Amino acid sequence: MSWNRNLGPPRGRLNVLLVLVSATVSFGEAQPVRSARQRSLDFNRDIRPILSENCFACHGPDKNKRKAGLRLDRRAEATAKLESGERAVVPGDIAKSHLLKVVSAEDDDDRMPPKKTGKRLTKEQIAVLRDWIAAGAEFKEHWAYLPPERPPLPAVKNKHWPRNEIDHFIRARLEKEGLQPSPEAEKHTLIRRVTLDLTGLPPTVAEVDALLADKTPAAYEKVVDRLLASQAFGEKFAQQWLDLARYADSDGYHADVPRSMWQYRDYVIRAFNDNKPFDQFTVEQLAGDLLPSPTLDQRVATAFNRNGMSSTEGGADPDEYMNKYVTDRVNTFGTVYLGSSTACTECHDHKYDPFTQREYYQLYDFFNRIPEKGLDNDPAPPFVKVPVPEQTASLTKLTNEIASLETQRRSLLDKQDDALSREQAAWEEKQRQRVHAGWDVLKPRTVTASSGAELKTIEDLSLLASGTNAAKETYEVSLETDRRELTALRLEALTHDSLPLNGASRGTNGNFILTGFELEAESADPAKEPPVSEIEWGQWSALGSFKAASAKEVFEKAFINETELDFKKTYEDDRLRWNEKPDWKDGTAQALAGENQVTYFHRTITVQSARYINLTFGSDGGMQLWLNGAKVENGKIFRRVAPAPDAVMVLLKPGENSLLLKVHHGSGVYGFLFAPPKQPVTKYPVEFAKALADYSQNGFNVNVALDDKADTGWAVDGQDEKLRGNRQAIFLARRPITFAGGTRLKVKLRFESGTPQQVLGRFRLAASSSTNLDEFAGLPQNVQSALFAVSGQTSAAQQTELKEYYRENFYPELKTLNTKLADARKAAKELDAKIPTIRVMEDMAEPRGTQIRVRGDYRAKGDAVVAGVPRILPPLPPDEKTNRLTLAKWLVDPKHPLLSRVTVNRYWAFYFGTGLVKTGNEFGTQGELPSHPDLLDWLAREFIDSGWDIKAMQKRIVMSATYRQSSKPTPALLERDPNNRLLARGPRLRLSAEVIRDCALDYAGLLDRKRSPGGPSVKPYQPAGLWEEKMFGGNKYEESKGADLYRRSLYTLWKRTVLNPTLMTFDAPDRAICTEQRGLTCTPLQAFVTLNEKGFVEAARVLAERVLREGGADLNQRITFAYKTVLARPPSVKERKILAGVHADMVATYQNDLKAAVDLLSTGEARRAEKLNELDLVAWTTVANVLLNLDETITKE
Repeated sequence: MSWNRNLGPPRGRLNVLLVLVSATVSFGEAQPVRSARQRSLDFNRDIRPILSENCFACHGPDKNKRKAGLRLDRRAEATAKLESGERAVVPGDIAKSHLLKVVSAEDDDDRMPPKKTGKRLTKEQIAVLRDWIAAGAEFKEHWAYLPPERPPLPAVKNKHWPRNEIDHFIRARLEKEGLQPSPEAEKHTLIRRVTLDLTGLPPTVAEVDALLADKTPAAYEKVVDRLLASQAFGEKFAQQWLDLARYADSDGYHADVPRSMWQYRDYVIRAFNDNKPFDQFTVEQLAGDLLPSPTLDQRVATAFNRNGMSSTEGGADPDEYMNKYVTDRVNTFGTVYLGSSTACTECHDHKYDPFTQREYYQLYDFFNRIPEKGLDNDPAPPFVKVPVPEQTASLTKLTNEIASLETQRRSLLDKQDDALSREQAAWEEKQRQRVHAGWDVLKPRTVTASSGAELKTIEDLSLLASGTNAAKETYEVSLETDRRELTALRLEALTHDSLPLNGASRGTNGNFILTGFELEAESADPAKEPPVSEIEWGQWSALGSFKAASAKEVFEKAFINETELDFKKTYEDDRLRWNEKPDWKDGTAQALAGENQVTYFHRTITVQSARYINLTFGSDGGMQLWLNGAKVENGKIFRRVAPAPDAVMVLLKPGENSLLLKVHHGSGVYGFLFAPPKQPVTKYPVEFAKALADYSQNGFNVNVALDDKADTGWAVDGQDEKLRGNRQAIFLARRPITFAGGTRLKVKLRFESGTPQQVLGRFRLAASSSTNLDEFAGLPQNVQSALFAVSGQTSAAQQTELKEYYRENFYPELKTLNTKLADARKAAKELDAKIPTIRVMEDMAEPRGTQIRVRGDYRAKGDAVVAGVPRILPPLPPDEKTNRLTLAKWLVDPKHPLLSRVTVNRYWAFYFGTGLVKTGNEFGTQGELPSHPDLLDWLAREFIDSGWDIKAMQKRIVMSATYRQSSKPTPALLERDPNNRLLARGPRLRLSAEVIRDCALDYAGLLDRKRSPGGPSVKPYQPAGLWEEKMFGGNKYEESKGADLYRRSLYTLWKRTVLNPTLMTFDAPDRAICTEQRGLTCTPLQAFVTLNEKGFVEAARVLAERVLREGGADLNQRITFAYKTVLARPPSVKERKILAGVHADMVATYQNDLKAAVDLLSTGEARRAEKLNELDLVAWTTVANVLLNLDETITKE
């Protein structure tokens, strides 16, 4: 989608012109303060730094730390009368200004700052304050909080040196300081510098030669344009942004478990390569999910605010970590976009800048609205799925296939086929017969109602309730049938004109809720039940014992085929076989020996007719039971042998029945007992398998009437006139109800819903012996409902449902197609399950609300606040929702004072090592003043006016004469400007960790340059066992294979607690928090890495192979090739001589130790060039290793 750049309404321009002319040479170091007589005073440049450093801690913005009611950062408070009657500042009157008296007092007790602070104003600083007050004590807002305005280009004496606007500002300052710029760097130095800066990779020999050969004025610009257009540009700039975004591939806290976030890295790479405008880049990351119809890419962008550390620790406090996550977002927002350290205001008002604790939590409220729980496993919601290109292609193919199959399916469903329609009609009639035929309506024998209501049997044998109408009710009905076997009961809910709304319920809304349906069955004539003496008991046989690994395995492992017994089979190499136990007596405990053993017991039971019996048994260790191959008890049964074993009721079929027992015995003495029944079963509660209904209200399915819960039940939308009518439900017994002497039934209907009087007013009960109801019960519920209706009374929708069901299940062509469709859907589902996820932002429907945390304690919640921004900055756009999108629009408004300044300052630091404002993460009063304030504002306005064009800004900087200067310092420059803040020479900086490794791989030709940018993180070489030593179990580092070993370091898996040692040694951050600028160390360990680390040794060896293959025939040619490959220049005579000596020494050394040579050449996974002479190759490997370790190699000159 196109993104609207018109973010926010226009606001009035602040007509303030900043004229900031720095008085120091080396910024950030103490310099003499010139008298006001020598120059005019500026509050931001001259006065605020003195007050901020010495006074604001006690007399600044923090109201809780303010002493004596005095505030010195605002004119109104600084000039107000104090309780003592004095005024700290009286403009134009130094004698009455109490400030001057206390800062110049000789007595330690009277002087400010207090002696205990260790601070004291110098005479020069006191003189500056005196001159400022004498001149009228002008106050200004801090320069960084005023909108940048484009200053005019300063005049310069040498009009030929500037190549663009940047150079006017730099040259004017140099001329003012009496300094000359350095000459332009040599071409080979310049192309190496700009290539490393814009791509993070070295130039090739061919690219260097092409520039040297191109004598046109546009030669260098063509190089710059090529580099900006390369895919490597996005990768290089992504590396720098990911430090700010604290991107990592692991959670950080506790077990530091892995997470999937690499799709965000890919988004950043694409954004830079596509030259996405920085304002759009910013809005998408802060609020891409809130844009109209956001794309997947825009949602992925919001992972910026989910990159922070998180925890999955089970014992941690979710509220504590929720607070950590949100404060991390606020602090990152402050650093990245405001260039301000907001973290201290989490606990109290800022001591030096006008940021309050309340304002901190107003920002906090913007980021406290996502449905996270504090402790979430990956993927921690909210998240989105982001398929890789291959998955997208497969999904597209499957989606198209499914759509095609759906079209074919629809065609077959709608096809006119008279023969098939006749077959369907016959099937429907058969199913209706199953559900409607064979029912006997039962006449109630006795009826009671728990409320005392009257239940009267009317002509059709239904019961009609009247009288007491209680909130809750239980009906108990006894009935009798001469049938010897029953399989189901039917409950009919019938309407009656005496009931409310002429419905079936006693409730005024016409509905009922049946919360329970219970049945007890009893023989109508116990004397007719066959006696237990007629049961024939077979002899016991035993098999075992089998050794089990654990008690759990006893009941999970089948040691034999437990459903189809083979009594002739032997087990465990003929050690075990079935043995008869003729001496076993029922009712007597049998001892079992062994530890954690399993024994099987079997016998037959023969009866003349189907009947229930109670089997009594016991086992100290537990047992399982099968009857006729079907498991009677689904789980392990723990029963004691004595004194009171338990009984399980089983249904025997006519004839012979097979009984199998699986008995567990542990250590010590275990036993097993079985006792036959003494009496026939004449009464038992009936268990229902399922329930069916012609209609169930949404959320009140008939099956829940069987769950023994009062808060669920069957209801039928009786309140709806269109749905009100007679209804029926069928309850299927799990096992047949069988008695030889007929059956008495006791039915309980419970109506115990929380909604009062939802009670049936008229109902009827019937019984069935049908064995066909199970098949009907297996039909889908919508099909059941349609078949409950009498033929000819189904609705059009039901007719369609029946037609589609029948054709899909009985039409061969459609069944085949449905199989294909199911397979395609399954494949799509499986593929979808493999699609990687990424955490994103997404606001809750109802914000959770934000309260100030007193002193930053997440448990101590104070006043509630709503989202807002600091008062020192422009207000939010009016009439907009206060959400992250509004915050983002506010931030990228062209009149915002900070975003453009902070961003161009960061770009400047990328190239020169230090920003125009040295303290890039602190643009407040404690930060350093800009070295070139007008240049900073010019760049800020240019960035905005260019449409926030990132590549245009980079080109402007690298095309400048300032950037193109030689970096070689003269003694005079080193003494005058050791930190190069005046920029009289070009930048010379140690390369980043990633660039050092990537260059080494690239020199060797190992770097994977063929693959398109992006993709999952990879695992290059690192010392074995490092993860295992530092992490919880199961965190084993498995190196990548093939080309993945040689991907750019940008793609290295970033595990916060165990960062790749090579990268860490060269100062890569763990990204636990936002990193504005990396630290820079110089340690011996770094040399050990480039000399000895597996990847660098391998790179040296493969570079040596390149030299031998491509570098020419003689030693000098090869040295030249190696130098030009690594340093983009030919070697000097001295350098050539040194390397030739190294080569000769190594040949002599390894001549006597070929095994050491082979060992060295075997380093790394890259295949060695077998045809090359080993001695020559190992010597050149050492030469290459020396080259990779030169200071110049790891430095941008």
